Amino acid sequence: MSYKADSERLVLYKNDTLFHGSYCEWYDSLRSFPEKMGCYKNDMKHGFWTWWRKEGTKEAEINFYEGFAEGIAIYYYSNGNMEEKGNYSKGNKTGIWYKYHENGQVSDTGTYTDGNQTGIWYSYYGDGSCRLIRDYDNKITIPCP
Repeated sequence: MSYKADSERLVLYKNDTLFHGSYCEWYDSLRSFPEKMGCYKNDMKHGFWTWWRKEGTKEAEINFYEGFAEGIAIYYYSNGNMEEKGNYSKGNKTGIWYKYHENGQVSDTGTYTDGNQTGIWYSYYGDGSCRLIRDYDNKITIPCP
C-alpha cells in the first residue's frame, strides 16, 4: 500500500496506477477522521461506501456495483437525521424513496423509475400533515383531503 498527500487529504490505495481494494480518503494528514471510505474493484467503486462531513457527521451511505450506485442509499443532514433514503439500479434512483425534513418527519415519498419521479408522490409539512399530492404521470397536483 502507498500513501499520497494532497493538500489536507491523505489517500490510501493499493497501487499507484489502478484503484483496487480498500480505499480511504482523510481530511487531514494525521488521519483523525475520514472523508470517504469504501472499496474499488478494477478502478470502479464496488461495495458499501460511506462519506463524512469535515465536522465528522455522516453525509451518505451508498452501495455500488462495478462503478454504479446499486441498492440501498441513505443521505443524512448534518444533525444526523436522515435526509433521503431509497434504492439505486445501475446508477439511477428506482423504487420507493423517502425524503425527510430535518426534524425527522417524512417530507416526500414516492416512486422513481429509471431516475425519474413517477406515479403519485405525497408531500408533508414538518408536523406530518399532508401538504400536497402530485401525480407525475398525469402532471397534476391534487389537494390534500
